[in-house]
Amino acid sequence: MAKRPVADFLRFLSAKYGVVVSYDAFYRGVLSGLIPASRNVRETRWLIDDADEPAIVQALDLASMPPVPATCPPAAKPIPKSGSTRPAARPRATRPAA
Repeated sequence: MAKRPVADFLRFLSAKYGVVVSYDAFYRGVLSGLIPASRNVRETRWLIDDADEPAIVQALDLASMPPVPATCPPAAKPIPKSGSTRPAARPRATRPAA
């Protein structure tokens, strides 16, 4: 079967199972041996074999994780349609006359 880099396999898992697993937690699992992986020929990347998917799903306990909601709340307030989008300027402090 095909072998994928860690980031690509993690993206595949998130899309297939609808859960978000942090990259750090997944990578620590690779380094600790909890998640089966092998090095590429140049030993610069960890690769995950697609055949190991069932073992990885079990190791991460993805079946018990709640799915990610399809829609997320907006990150910022919407911009008003009328008027300036800049906040009002504060009046400057004045010095008393000497």
